[in-house]
Amino acid sequence: MKKEQNRYSLHLIRQNVPQFILLVIFSVLLGVSVIAVSVLMKMFLDIATNASAMPLTTCLIIAVGVLLLLGISQVVTSVFQGKLSCRMELSLRSAMVEHLYRTDLRTFDSGAADNYFTRMTKDAETLSNFYSKTLIPSIFFESFTFVVSFILMFLLEWKLAVVMIVVVPILIFTMIRISPKLEMNSIQIMQNEDKNRNILQEFLSQYMLFKSYGVLGWVQKRVGDTYAQKQKYVGKLSVLQGAIGFLNNFLGVGMFIIALGMGSFLVVRGETTVGTLIAVVNLVSFFYGPFLHISGWMAEVNEVKVSANRIGEILSMPTENSTQTAKPAVQNAGSAALTAKDLSFAYDEEKVILSHAETQVHTGEIVALTGENGSGKSTFTKLLIGFYTPTGGEVELKIGNKTVHGAEIRNYLSYDSGFVSVFAGTLKENICMDQPFDEKKFRKAVELANLTEFVNEKTADYEIEPEGKNLSSGQRRKVALARIFYDDRPVFVLDEPTANLDKASAEGMFEALKQVCKDEICIIVTHDAFISEKCDRVLHLNNKKVTG
Repeated sequence: MKKEQNRYSLHLIRQNVPQFILLVIFSVLLGVSVIAVSVLMKMFLDIATNASAMPLTTCLIIAVGVLLLLGISQVVTSVFQGKLSCRMELSLRSAMVEHLYRTDLRTFDSGAADNYFTRMTKDAETLSNFYSKTLIPSIFFESFTFVVSFILMFLLEWKLAVVMIVVVPILIFTMIRISPKLEMNSIQIMQNEDKNRNILQEFLSQYMLFKSYGVLGWVQKRVGDTYAQKQKYVGKLSVLQGAIGFLNNFLGVGMFIIALGMGSFLVVRGETTVGTLIAVVNLVSFFYGPFLHISGWMAEVNEVKVSANRIGEILSMPTENSTQTAKPAVQNAGSAALTAKDLSFAYDEEKVILSHAETQVHTGEIVALTGENGSGKSTFTKLLIGFYTPTGGEVELKIGNKTVHGAEIRNYLSYDSGFVSVFAGTLKENICMDQPFDEKKFRKAVELANLTEFVNEKTADYEIEPEGKNLSSGQRRKVALARIFYDDRPVFVLDEPTANLDKASAEGMFEALKQVCKDEICIIVTHDAFISEKCDRVLHLNNKKVTG
């Protein structure tokens, strides 16, 4: 997993090398300009105290140039930060979407959708913000100004520079000792935050269930218990960060006092100028700046490591053998047969779903797939359409002179899962998806799904809300049916298509299927006796076998 995470992190950086180089260049210019302000202070004070013969006009011209460089560098750096952050976040999200798309369904189902969502959003944002807004604009920038300020301090007054460098080993030692504890607490905080979010998302998705049982106190207790664990580790992390912050501030103030006291002593003895003293005191802030922020950086680095590992878990999930990401155009090649040969499947040794099952469905057949709850109808369906890999036997689709297996079967198949099969977007997008819009074909699909009146009233550009919340349950089913009719592949597989439809609509749906499926294979997973009686044949799952 870490290998996959590191591989993709390097790939992510390589993808954005030009942007990183430009960000480094302007960060360097910004660092040079802010340090140049200290030199300007020395120049003005030396002129004011007659310690320099430089004309005031020359000093003013230099000051204007430095301030212009400072302003331009700040604006450009900020712009590049924003653009790079968005670019990297989009790249991460796209990579995870693609990998999850290619992931084996059993592996995908073993995770929780809300965990995937957190990794695709919050973790991607954390990682991209670190690379674009912390690594270069903060860590690199302050490290660069630390080195340059020390060199300049050494050139201006080497005695003060030597005193300042003594504190560095102390801070490095502290960082090495505390870093593992910071990482451990960061991991625990994120893990408990995930648990808390899961409970909150369950409450929102199962709102009616919890409300009907009157379990507000129980839900609040679950939320409170998981948050209390997070709070415990937040407290430990805060103590560690506070201790580092105190040490940094203590040493920082000490540096200022030493620089001011020792510098004043050198001014009184005539060994340096007031301008040099003020410049050195100002440079001290750049010198100890990295150590002032080191506790925050350590916490952020540890958080980034956790986020990167979680993203790496997604990017290392096993994928299907198929590398195809889009359905090719398929012409109906006439006669087809979908065959399960000696098909077996088990989730584990104790949970065998199918054992040496056999069946075949031909073009022109409308077949019902029935069985008791838990008999394996959903699993059998996923095997037929290549979402699951059999533990024995095979599923094949012969169409014309071609034979396909596994995930490739989906290229020839239109599928409705029976769940909320609509998404945020226009009615047209929900039905056509990524296929080119064909007005005649669209109207036919809408008519077959008994949606003509609705489309005429709302238009094809009607915006559907997330999860189809502005549609009735029956309208959502009809949109899903229209999508299948528009896709028009040689094989139709529908899971409980009459759910949420009244009898008249169910009859209309079946008549539409009879009309369309004269040249297609049609399999309907159903508990509806009305539908199964009308089908040409009934396949029944029982005792790990398929009969009919």
